[in-house]
Amino acid sequence: MTLDRTPSFPPGTYRVSELANELKVFLNEVYPAVWVVGEIHRMRTSAAGHLYFELVEKGHRDNIIGRLDCALFRGDLVRVRAALRRSGQELQEGREVRCRGGIDLFPPSGRLQLIVREVDAVFSLGLLAQRRKQIVERLRASGLYEANGNLAIPDLPLRVGLVTSGGSAAHHDFVTSLEASGFGFKLSFAHASVQGQQASGDVVRALQELGERPLDCIALVRGGGARSDLAAFDHPTVAEAIARSRVPVLTGLGHETDRSIADEVAHSAFKTPTMVGEFLVARMGVAEARLIEVHRGLLHGARLPLQRAAHRLALVEARVPHARNRIASAGSLVADIRARTSRAASMQLRDAGRRVSELSSSLAVAAPLRVRAARPRAEALVRRVSELSRARLRLERTRVETLDRLASELAPQKTLDRGFSITRREDGGLVRDVSDVDVGERLTTLLASGGIHSEVIGEADPSRPGGKS
Repeated sequence: MTLDRTPSFPPGTYRVSELANELKVFLNEVYPAVWVVGEIHRMRTSAAGHLYFELVEKGHRDNIIGRLDCALFRGDLVRVRAALRRSGQELQEGREVRCRGGIDLFPPSGRLQLIVREVDAVFSLGLLAQRRKQIVERLRASGLYEANGNLAIPDLPLRVGLVTSGGSAAHHDFVTSLEASGFGFKLSFAHASVQGQQASGDVVRALQELGERPLDCIALVRGGGARSDLAAFDHPTVAEAIARSRVPVLTGLGHETDRSIADEVAHSAFKTPTMVGEFLVARMGVAEARLIEVHRGLLHGARLPLQRAAHRLALVEARVPHARNRIASAGSLVADIRARTSRAASMQLRDAGRRVSELSSSLAVAAPLRVRAARPRAEALVRRVSELSRARLRLERTRVETLDRLASELAPQKTLDRGFSITRREDGGLVRDVSDVDVGERLTTLLASGGIHSEVIGEADPSRPGGKS
């Protein structure tokens, strides 16, 4: 921005207050009304009803590269808040705004500040829409946008998690809708602020806490309010927590016309907490209706076989008198057969007894005769086995003696006695060829009458008998 004029002060020495007042006049002339964009920080209201805050500008890594003190006096504050509320907005910490005002210098503190007289509501709405679009695009690119919506809600969603402000109207409405149904819902509650600076952090913590429990779904609900109260549910951390939840999340944020990012990424979105409860109750009602239908089908399927069985039983009962007569006749026949069987069995037992006695007598006479007749044969077998064993022993003794003589002839000492010798290296290995030894190696030669120690000094020349190479 180019200044229309530069400060021009008469020469001389100024007091601090005089110079500050001169600068204040100059700033009021140069900047009577300017638009400034920044993020609201350190917002506070004085006892007199004035609002003080800072507008900051952040760099690439969210480090603050510019800061300006601002004051919004009570009269202007009432008018600004009314204008923002008409578009569903409020002044909030961390929100980026476009403010119009004049630059002022406060001499007692030497502080430069912007005296705000107007806040651009249209700018804030457009900025919010742009940020929401960016968050949705990031969620789509990472594959999280439809992640929670793809989870399955059980047919009997009895284990329900609830995230809202404890004791609020939303909490009461949701719990009442479940209790009035008569179904056995089991509720797990996690408190979270649903508006204000800490709302987004509370909601994320509550969702993560309930996500670790064995639940069928989680209800995230709040009552009605200004559109600006939904800021926490447009926060990227809340959207990501819902998208990453392992449990289906149902939202009921209390707005008929507004839809937050939390609504978009949740499994299902409803307008009010009561509507979330009614959805769960209706799902249980559908399951109950199916159960009743299955019950009726089972009754119908079971009743037909019972009717058929009853008909068959009636036919059987009609034939019972005839069966009794047949049973009586059969009883007489059975008694007659039993008497005849008893007599026949007695006669067979007597005959068997006589035969056993006769066989016993015959065996008593025949057994000693058979034993005496078999004794000579057994004795002959014993003699035959004894003779064969002695012959085999003599043959094996002869083989052992032959092997012993052969081993004696092949003993190393016999070989030495015939004029041979055995040469070994220091490690005990036999020398069979000249390639087995190296020059300088010590050898031991074993003869019949003793041993000779020697050292290899060269290899024999085969062309000169007794000579060395």
